[in-house]
Amino acid sequence: ETAPQGTVVFLSDHETGGPDEPLILEFIRDATLLIADAQYTDEEIVSRRGWGHGCIKEVVDLACRAGVNQLCLFHHDPTHGDDTLETLLLEAKDLVQQAKSPMSVSLAREGESIRLS
Repeated sequence: ETAPQGTVVFLSDHETGGPDEPLILEFIRDATLLIADAQYTDEEIVSRRGWGHGCIKEVVDLACRAGVNQLCLFHHDPTHGDDTLETLLLEAKDLVQQAKSPMSVSLAREGESIRLS
């Protein structure tokens, strides 16, 4: 959705690395806010490849390459408690910092409102 405040992209049930990745990269390019499926850890994605969900590292990489301004991670695995989610958020922020990207990262939370910046 494009509005005067910016562009919001909702990328649900998307597994990175497939043949559609160049198309997805262009679809999310320069988004003000990308809300992306990042359900799995690096370890979990190994046994869940093909299930149609993203992992933190790959989603952050994709968003950085696309020049996304704000990344909101969602579609949390039901086995992940709050502590695990906070650890994944810290990992995502570290990855963004390593990529030298100005992108901000957050976790989707029930009932939350996000202001486009």
